[in-house]
Amino acid sequence: MSDDHGRANAMGVEELAAYLAEATLNPPIADLATLDGYLSALVVGPKFIHPQQFMPEVLGPKADLSLTAWTEALRAVQGIAAEYNRIATTLSDQPRAYAPRFGRTADGHTDPSPWCDGFGRAIRPRRRLWKRLLDTGRAEFRMIDPILAHASPATARALLGPKALDLSLPEAHPAPTIAAAVVTLRGYWMPDRAKASRNASR
Repeated sequence: MSDDHGRANAMGVEELAAYLAEATLNPPIADLATLDGYLSALVVGPKFIHPQQFMPEVLGPKADLSLTAWTEALRAVQGIAAEYNRIATTLSDQPRAYAPRFGRTADGHTDPSPWCDGFGRAIRPRRRLWKRLLDTGRAEFRMIDPILAHASPATARALLGPKALDLSLPEAHPAPTIAAAVVTLRGYWMPDRAKASRNASR
């Protein structure tokens, strides 16, 4: 996903974080960690999801997404697009450099749960596309297990139902494992993504 128009006016990371936290429309995704996980799932998933489809999932259905004037909402959209492109470029060009942007607990410790919840939030309306990985009885489940194991119980149950109990135990330092899982998922879904793109262009 790329959009050079107005890139210079896109919100930077800090401004975007403040916008998500303080937006009067109460956006569904209200912090950078959740946004990073959400966008990561879209980048590596089985099918390209158009920004017009996923932006309301981030900013809310009432957000002004007309993109006809330089509003704060448009600058936020540009900032989100820049984050999407950053993730996609890193995973494509320097996968070993990819790192999830986790949140922090009140006492300053790394907290992977918001990121993992964001990843799951992107999957929930697209469970049919991800179903091969959401079957705990299949070998492919091991690719997504490290992510869902660190998500909130609500997210795990929403995606797996009672089989959320089959998840692995959380790790003390999960960043390398989760980063590796994202890289693996990108490679796994790449043939599906390419096929979906070819079919859409016909």
